Amino acid sequence: MRRTVLRDVAGKVHNIPNGAISSVVNQTQGWSRVVLHVGVAYGTDLGKVEQVINRLGDAFYAEAEWADKLEEPPRYIGLTKFGASELMVRVMFKTVIFEQWAAERAFNRRIKDAFEAEGIEIPFAQHDVHIITAPPSAEVA
Repeated sequence: MRRTVLRDVAGKVHNIPNGAISSVVNQTQGWSRVVLHVGVAYGTDLGKVEQVINRLGDAFYAEAEWADKLEEPPRYIGLTKFGASELMVRVMFKTVIFEQWAAERAFNRRIKDAFEAEGIEIPFAQHDVHIITAPPSAEVA
């Protein structure tokens, strides 16, 4: 039986009969893409978020360490989702093959540090709790 053997990023080995393969996706042919989803708090100035991310992207692209690993600077794409506790924005950029994971981690760190410095809140799930107390009873036991 002819089969294709693939190992995923978690190290798991997949044995796939060739007859079961109907399509193949290659995410590293020629170049790779990083797609980041970054949550910011409701009420955040998205224009400021765009400026910070694009400024970071330009600086990242200009760094000597990344000059030969990035095909283009990271760019703010826009608001993509209204979440329960955050506005989700998308950032995308191209890298040379097999550099996308390291570039993603490095750029995420830069976003976190820049957002802290700029006062842009990265939210977490929050719940407002309202405690309502009943008026004291006229009868005391």
